[in-house]
Amino acid sequence: MRGYQLKITIQGSSPPIWRRVLIPTGITFSDLDQIIEYLFGWTHSHLYGFKIPTENIFITENSEYDDKDAREEIIDDWFFEKATLEYIYDFGDSWEHKIVVEKVVDYKERFPKVIKSKGPNLIEDCGGIWGFYEVFEEAEPFDLEKANAYMEKHMVFAEKNTKTKDQNNIINIQSYLKKQDQEEWDNLEEEMYLEVFEQFQKQINQYTKQLTLKEIYQEYPKNVLVDIAKQNRFYGYSRFKKAELIDWLIGKIMEDAYMEQVIRQSSRDDLELFEKVIEEGSQFFPVELLETVGLLMQYCGYIGGMLIITNDVKKKYKKICNSASWKREREKKWKLQSYVRSCMYLYGVISFKEIVHIYQSYEKKSISEAELKNICEKLIQTEENWYIVGELLMDKMLEEDQVYQDVLKEQEGLPYYLPKTKEEFLEYGSMNGTQLDDIAYSFLQFLMEEMEESIYESEMILCFIQDMIRCNCTIEEMKYKIPWSNTKNFNRRTEDMLEQYIMMLSEHTRRWENKGFTPIEREKMDFEKKKSTLNVLSNQAYEETMKIDNVISFEKEKKIYPNELCPCGSGKKYKHCCGRKKKS
Repeated sequence: MRGYQLKITIQGSSPPIWRRVLIPTGITFSDLDQIIEYLFGWTHSHLYGFKIPTENIFITENSEYDDKDAREEIIDDWFFEKATLEYIYDFGDSWEHKIVVEKVVDYKERFPKVIKSKGPNLIEDCGGIWGFYEVFEEAEPFDLEKANAYMEKHMVFAEKNTKTKDQNNIINIQSYLKKQDQEEWDNLEEEMYLEVFEQFQKQINQYTKQLTLKEIYQEYPKNVLVDIAKQNRFYGYSRFKKAELIDWLIGKIMEDAYMEQVIRQSSRDDLELFEKVIEEGSQFFPVELLETVGLLMQYCGYIGGMLIITNDVKKKYKKICNSASWKREREKKWKLQSYVRSCMYLYGVISFKEIVHIYQSYEKKSISEAELKNICEKLIQTEENWYIVGELLMDKMLEEDQVYQDVLKEQEGLPYYLPKTKEEFLEYGSMNGTQLDDIAYSFLQFLMEEMEESIYESEMILCFIQDMIRCNCTIEEMKYKIPWSNTKNFNRRTEDMLEQYIMMLSEHTRRWENKGFTPIEREKMDFEKKKSTLNVLSNQAYEETMKIDNVISFEKEKKIYPNELCPCGSGKKYKHCCGRKKKS
């Protein structure tokens, strides 16, 4: 049998008031509330709540707006060595208790047991911790032996953990993962890391076979469910309690027609990831990106950093997406989307006619402007960064104050930048705004090493800067708009390095006003054009000269020596007159 050794401390108490207690596994947060209230002398006269800081989850009773119900939520889902929780009693006086799971222990009893304590019982309605010290002499001492005798007789808790063996294995692996600090993980041998990860993935895959999407939704806080409803532009969700909201949402998003619509609107990358999870059972995915992908947010679960898909979702997806005609249509749509994305990345604003021309030049196939425009209109429903004005498609950053007209004026007379192969052209559409050349890689290294940004944050900053460059923002504007996650290393030296990198990136970034050419390429084009024009003019002038019969020859200018009289008639030597002026 297992149990937990907890240390519960009253926040703000000095000297600290705390209890060290053993509790059994398989109890609810409501059971834990009874234990804590008894240990500190509370009389159940006020409301209480638990907070899981790492997940920002709040657990109480009798509130439809909180994330979990304390009467149903089992503590084992959140308890592992070194885990920290918060308990608040009396939301008016706000008594805050810090709970630390010091270790997981062998404990066969079904009742709690205090093994050490410090400080007296507390006093109700005294104004919180600060008011308590004004009436400190009135506090009753805590009697450890009396407390243990009472809890053994009156606090015997039945095993409420209904999880299967596989589910408990998942929790054990998650607990192991959570309690490792980063330094320990960094020192693990690669083989050991992979072994733990593979074991974890196998157990997740086994666990997933028993789940439904409804059970995944039951684990979500209510505010996440509301976000899903808002994201899908559903109406009427505010009248439901959490359990009703889950049934209502599942009914809507699992309809064949609606799921097919979501799939059709999803990008190629998102659907390929979705299909990979279906094939492999689970897939690692950064939690920061989960909320940005509607398909994954609605139809996937998330356990220990891994995406999972339940069997009911798998069956529905295969039913919708297995026909050959559906797949052909999807491939064509994806290809068109890729061309549009590349055009928007390189040019910023372009007519549908020109996109069709570019598509046909690479694919050697025809497509109508109407079909292309229809696809773009559907894409805009999910990709908010595009905008249509008449027969033009543009980035939304050019919409304000009709900046696109200035860009079009700058583009006049320039050819479109078109790489030699369609693969290279389409690669720009898959970059999501990031050109990864040598300079970009060097800049990413600077962000990670000098600024101590994560690889994810570094790529986001690079993407942001290149977007700003394409919009012709100044270096000063960019510096103060960069979404830093870590500014502790921002000093004069790193600021100078940042400016240098921005200047280098600016010269090598493909610009909208240049129709996709970099400033260096544009300068070379302008020079060649000017050189060509001068050659033409020179040839024309020579031909005109040769047509003249009577050519007047001019006498070669006579050399004047410094000590000779100046030819201007001043009477002075040349070196003291016009010769001095000419020299200066």
